[in-house]
Amino acid sequence: MRWTCLLLLAFAAPVVRANDGFVHVLGGDGPPVRPLHLVAERPLRDLLPRQGRRFEASGVVLRGKWLYVAFDDTTDVARVRPDLSEAEWIETEGRGGGYEGITWSAEEDRFYCVVEALRRQGGYRALIATYDRRFNLLEEAWLDVPLAGANKGIEGLAAVHRDGEVHLLALHEGHPDDAAGDGAVRGRIEVYRARRSGGWKHVETIKLPKHVRFADWSGLDVRGDRVVVCSQQSSALWEGRLAPDAWKFVGPGQVYLFPRDADGQPRYPTVEGVTLLDAGRVAVVTDLDRGETARLDRSIHIFALRAGAE
Repeated sequence: MRWTCLLLLAFAAPVVRANDGFVHVLGGDGPPVRPLHLVAERPLRDLLPRQGRRFEASGVVLRGKWLYVAFDDTTDVARVRPDLSEAEWIETEGRGGGYEGITWSAEEDRFYCVVEALRRQGGYRALIATYDRRFNLLEEAWLDVPLAGANKGIEGLAAVHRDGEVHLLALHEGHPDDAAGDGAVRGRIEVYRARRSGGWKHVETIKLPKHVRFADWSGLDVRGDRVVVCSQQSSALWEGRLAPDAWKFVGPGQVYLFPRDADGQPRYPTVEGVTLLDAGRVAVVTDLDRGETARLDRSIHIFALRAGAE
């Protein structure tokens, strides 16, 4: 009953609310909104030796019996048991200060990591690092879509196998200058196909739905036709469906909220990466939080999409 009242109040009309830099934009004519249910969480600093790292988690993907976590302050990757019982560091030879997203292709048996944006030819471009299953570096290649700046680049990555070829879906968070009057930013997903000679060819742009009123976009995962995209500033998640024969979404999808406090304020305002665990659960990672909710930051969290799916 408490959640019902909060949702009715919060989503009767579009809302823009600022709180210590947090912008909340949801509601209106979009899909219905449901709460996410916390299953488990644990700070990464409790699982891993520090070794000078800040644990600024930025991406996560499930492969087999492990979750692999990327960080924007190191190119090394952590792998974590899904029950959050143990973890370990994996050193890599990638360049850049860290990765903003990570994904894995079962068909290619490859990991792909993305550096959000680096200086190149007078502008900024994202860089894709390709690794084998043991995180031996195989290739680094630039993506050819220009970016607005060092902190306005690619925020998430997913691998999709179509027509016998691997494609990378790169989540572009959009630019605040392009925000609608209510503060919502319409992000997009850039689709790249692997070139046989190496590197990636841009083949399509998928715009995220207009009716999902998120203030930014921070993480992406695709499993089959299921797509999940999360927002840091809106502390929310959208689940949709990808058409099997075209680069577009099918249907309105479903919006979920990460837990709020008694005043309706977000308890998880730094969600940076998401991966699908199964039909009813997702894992997310959180970045540095300097606000009142800092005790929940730089952690890995498991959420159920429905009550009882824990």
